[in-house]
Amino acid sequence: MPKFRDVRSLKTLSLKSVGSLVVHMTPTIISKFRHSKDPEKIMGSLQRSIDRLNETLVAYVPYYLHETMAVEVLEAVKVLIEKKRKTCYYNYSMSHFLTEMNVLVSLTEVVLNHRLRNIDFSRWPKIMRYVLYKNLGKMSGLEVLNLGSCTGGWRTSEFDKYILDGIRIMRNLRSICLCFDCSDLVIQTVSENCPFIQSIDVTSSGCVTDRSIPCLLNCKQLKELQLHRTSVSVSGLAKLISGLPRLQNIGKCDEFRHIIVYIYQSEINCGPFELRNIQTRDLSTESLRLLVEMFPKVEYISLFHDMQVADLSVLVSLVRLRELKLLSCAFYGDSLKQLLEIAGRNFTHIHLEHVEEMDFNVLGVIGNYCPKLKSLVFYNCDLRSALVANNRILEPLQAHPFYNLERIFWVVDSSTSYLEFILSHAVNIRYIHLGSSSGITHSSMVNILRINPMKHLEELRVLYSSDMNMRTVELLLASCTSLKVLSELESWQGISIEELNSFRHQIKSSNFDLDISPTLSFSSC
Repeated sequence: MPKFRDVRSLKTLSLKSVGSLVVHMTPTIISKFRHSKDPEKIMGSLQRSIDRLNETLVAYVPYYLHETMAVEVLEAVKVLIEKKRKTCYYNYSMSHFLTEMNVLVSLTEVVLNHRLRNIDFSRWPKIMRYVLYKNLGKMSGLEVLNLGSCTGGWRTSEFDKYILDGIRIMRNLRSICLCFDCSDLVIQTVSENCPFIQSIDVTSSGCVTDRSIPCLLNCKQLKELQLHRTSVSVSGLAKLISGLPRLQNIGKCDEFRHIIVYIYQSEINCGPFELRNIQTRDLSTESLRLLVEMFPKVEYISLFHDMQVADLSVLVSLVRLRELKLLSCAFYGDSLKQLLEIAGRNFTHIHLEHVEEMDFNVLGVIGNYCPKLKSLVFYNCDLRSALVANNRILEPLQAHPFYNLERIFWVVDSSTSYLEFILSHAVNIRYIHLGSSSGITHSSMVNILRINPMKHLEELRVLYSSDMNMRTVELLLASCTSLKVLSELESWQGISIEELNSFRHQIKSSNFDLDISPTLSFSSC
């Protein structure tokens, strides 16, 4: 059976209560100017109330808990705003409603001060984000700032002013994310005022151009720089890779093959460079050789093959390579088999998406030559029908294949024998996500659990099964004693609505630590 939920700590309850306290003070704040007609008087009274609340939280909440407390308060304010939105009826005074809503939104300010170290604007609804942008100047202590997509490309001088004025006082800033709306002026402001900046993400910001290159080159601490879909040229990217001594990640870069050639043919520094993360497409065999020569410390490669056919075995020289993500290639034709046989012992993560020539022998190759593998993704791969018996495989198996596997993400059309083979051997599996066409059934689960009880399994998400039912659920709960998430039961055709509701009631009444809420997440890992 599942484990029982732990009793929440006094600290957790106290921090949640801070959010409740802020919410419960709302009627008191509103009552102070409910009958006032003077807008300036109303705004002045509101601001004084917000400031007093802010000062109270600073005085009574320990410094090291301010970050967690801020999240709890913002969550409580978000819930309150959503609740108030639903109370706006046709017979409700619009002016009264807008006044109350203005107060609720203003409550966002009560946690904004120099104590904040980390804030993610994208986490909060748009109605709260405006307040966050307007008060950036109060958050001088920020180290991590995620501004999200700001206006989504509809830049205004008002937002630019808030962002620039805020960044100018953030001397401790180490990470900033501003997608779509970043500009050369923002980059310049960061380089001039944030000496410790290590990560910049300005994805899809067309207003970031080669004019930013000198400013970025002054950020000598930079380790991560995301410039995908900006207006920075190949030569500009090459200068950044060559001129930033600590740069390890440039995010997705479809022009990487041109950058390699530019660096190789120009007179600038040809490496070796510190880059650890490469995400690109269409690298020829010669480009791969240059990559290996220039970037010997690469640990992660994501490669999308569209037009090129390349010899992936060239990558065996990357002795630090641990994570491999391949999209649209051929297992045998692109020499992936040879790569795994030679260098697979180092791999901890393998992601294969739209990979062709996949047969039952592939499992033997991965199981034998990747003993450290912890995460395996098969996404829309061309898995050929298993023409051999479930327990017979062309590649002779060594002892304990998939022993260290902890995560599997399986979204393919295939015979269940592939899946049963992996799960029967993955004794340390912790996370399983199966797509809607995996073909998993009750009998498949019985076969797997008979061999491998999956004692360490914590999350199981099966998007569809034609016959898995409450007997399957009972079998899983009896065998997988660490299970905490059992998701998408609504799509198991053997479970009725009545049975599902009864199961929910049982979980709640028994205080089981088991989450069965649906997520329907189809994104790949």
